[in-house]
Amino acid sequence: RGSRGRGLYLLQQGSEAIEWFIRKGFGGHIIEKYYDYNREYRLHVSKEGCFYTCRKMLKSDVDPANRWYRNDSNSVWILPENAAFEKPINWDTIVEHCVTALNAVGLDLGACDVRVQSSRNSEGSLRTNPSFIICEINSAPSFGDITSQKYKTEIERICAEFSDTTV
Repeated sequence: RGSRGRGLYLLQQGSEAIEWFIRKGFGGHIIEKYYDYNREYRLHVSKEGCFYTCRKMLKSDVDPANRWYRNDSNSVWILPENAAFEKPINWDTIVEHCVTALNAVGLDLGACDVRVQSSRNSEGSLRTNPSFIICEINSAPSFGDITSQKYKTEIERICAEFSDTTV
């Protein structure tokens, strides 16, 4: 029952969950495990792979109690050209999983929100294969002018490819 960070709750213990359900009711909620991965990316994908991406980074002034989720009010979008983008070493694997998610829900285009572990472990060594989780795939994500143009280009490419085939 949430969107853009609204309606999301982080419950640390089972007792908190029980109290929450008593207040909110037991029906119509989705419960999922929380992954404390500190990087979040949005990959816009087609069956051919990722055609546009950005990283959602928390603003520096976000209250520590609200640093567990990202939305438009507490985050900024970083493009791959920015050094802060920090592309994961296993990017190709992440893209493959996003395309699998796209195909699983029967979309031609979609945007995967992906959370990824930091590139370094607690000792400061580089991870060779950071863990990640696809939070969701959006069929109609919100986006601005740049993303709109990227979608138009990708749709034109798909249509051209389709029109070049014989049936």
